[in-house]
Amino acid sequence: MAETKKNDYVHGSLAEKIQYDPYEDNAILKSKKIARDNKRVKVRIISSIFSCFSNVYCCYAQICTNQ
Repeated sequence: MAETKKNDYVHGSLAEKIQYDPYEDNAILKSKKIARDNKRVKVRIISSIFSCFSNVYCCYAQICTNQ
């Protein structure tokens, strides 16, 4: 489970980095990580949709004020 490599270098220390991912073993942490990733995707999608609609609205407002 905890594997080390001979030449792992960890930010200025001589300690070997242990390759261990707690999210693989713990079901609760795994579900929280999935939920967090899904939330990030949803926020990114909503913000991109909002920016598209605001851009269209600004263009429409400029067209209407120039007439």
